[in-house]
Amino acid sequence: PVEVEEYEVREPAELGGEFEKRWWKSKNSPVIVRGGEVAYIIHAIEDVTEQHRLEEERQQFAALFALANDLFDEASDSIFIADLHGRLIDVNSSGCRMLGYARQELVGRNIRDILSPEDHQRLPGAREFLLAFWKCSRGMRGRAMR
Repeated sequence: PVEVEEYEVREPAELGGEFEKRWWKSKNSPVIVRGGEVAYIIHAIEDVTEQHRLEEERQQFAALFALANDLFDEASDSIFIADLHGRLIDVNSSGCRMLGYARQELVGRNIRDILSPEDHQRLPGAREFLLAFWKCSRGMRGRAMR
């Protein structure tokens, strides 16, 4: 494997002259001539700063996702995640225990399959409420909440 090295590189003075962290990958390739002697070595350097930063972000996102998944699964409240058509996408452990099903038995089923028939009439109103809340919360992103 090729080593990635970190360097501090100074910006040009007209851009402020600040130091910036950069990551480089280098590779040496000998050029061998007849007789097996090395005539010269080609030293190639590739700036992999953007790939390095993307990998760091991916690892941070993966850690946050794992934490969110743990919180979801360990919540004492039952949590059901469904798409706009009522198809269950995920259910936490508490929801599975409450209904007496394994997660695999619930995911993919419609919410109507697990509700009592008298609760079916409440679904359209609940759907509209959740959609309105979602639209409102999207509009609030980036704004300070008071």
